[in-house]
Amino acid sequence: MKTVATALSEGTTPATTGVVRAVIESVEAERLSHMVAGNLEGVAGLCDERLDYVHSTGRRDTLVSLLEMLGSGAVSYDSILHNFSRVENLGQAVWVTGTMRVSLVKGGQTRQLQTLTTTLWIRHDNSYRLLSFHATAAPGLN
Repeated sequence: MKTVATALSEGTTPATTGVVRAVIESVEAERLSHMVAGNLEGVAGLCDERLDYVHSTGRRDTLVSLLEMLGSGAVSYDSILHNFSRVENLGQAVWVTGTMRVSLVKGGQTRQLQTLTTTLWIRHDNSYRLLSFHATAAPGLN
């Protein structure tokens, strides 16, 4: 299997886009696993320090404020499923759109969310880090 560095050095082709998509799916699954587990260090390690994170409620977080919110226990995640609709390899960045289903507990209440998402991952060494996440509520999503 090609590494991210090899795929990117070869330019953007359908083959390298497939490799990059698989890498992004993997790092996103890892990030979501850390969020469900409450592993702040794991979440931080997969995010760029300039992170801009917009929740479906309109709340906007930086990396620091996201980690503070997660660490406070104000919100805990039971499950997060992120399905990608479109993955565009832009060379040093990857733009992703998709849908997300989230089960969380906030204020003692369990909530089920369905959202549309846009994320931007930037190349960092031989992998990627999340630079931007934006979710929009989509309650009628199937």
